Amino acid sequence: MSFIILLLLFICPIASGLHLTSCQMTRINGFIQHPQLQIEQREKINRILFTHYKKYAINKAYEFKKRHHYKCKNIDIHDLILSSQVGLFKAIQKYNGKHSFIHYSEFYIKGELLKILSRQFASSGITVSLRMKNKNKLTAAELAEYKEQMRLFYQKSFCSLYTLKADDFYDKAENSSDNEMLSAIIEREKLAEKWAEIGKRDSFSKRVAYLAYDFELNKVRTNKQVSELMMCSQETIRKKLQRIEF
Repeated sequence: MSFIILLLLFICPIASGLHLTSCQMTRINGFIQHPQLQIEQREKINRILFTHYKKYAINKAYEFKKRHHYKCKNIDIHDLILSSQVGLFKAIQKYNGKHSFIHYSEFYIKGELLKILSRQFASSGITVSLRMKNKNKLTAAELAEYKEQMRLFYQKSFCSLYTLKADDFYDKAENSSDNEMLSAIIEREKLAEKWAEIGKRDSFSKRVAYLAYDFELNKVRTNKQVSELMMCSQETIRKKLQRIEF
């Protein structure tokens, strides 16, 4: 398998932004299914797939915004592009070479785009009276209250990935590769999902977790410190944290 990387570079010039030909994809699918494929070789294949289908993901974001114009009017196109590329990245990581890559990746891309759309309308933290009103007709006081409730809602949701502007994220990651950037996005998403699970537990367990760990699940207080704040024994804190799978 040592010849794979050189062969891939020959058949798939990395600078190309065009889709791979059917012949090229057939060869790549064969490499992916090869039992002796090494991790670094698979990473090279993943890089080639992402480079050649990045524009496809961007086009899917524009198509989605056009198709759902009304629902997406408050969603920045850069956020849609970012979510679309996350979907492409996830598809590439899980692709097993046994299906059409276009159809396979489209499933993940559409899933990420629908996810950001559902987050846009996940305003269960807003009172019904404010949700029902035309936002252009709100008084200054009502608008301020609406913005504050939205801020608290997203804060409670642990600042979901797509509440950050894509441009800001790109600025911070301009020296990183696409793989590093998108891996960081997916890792952040996993953390948000984990905290969402913790948020379903009883109030005592939730508070213990919030006091003991930061968002990245780094321990910020000892069990003794948490027990003093919660006015209970260290053993109680230990058992509570033990029941939460970090």
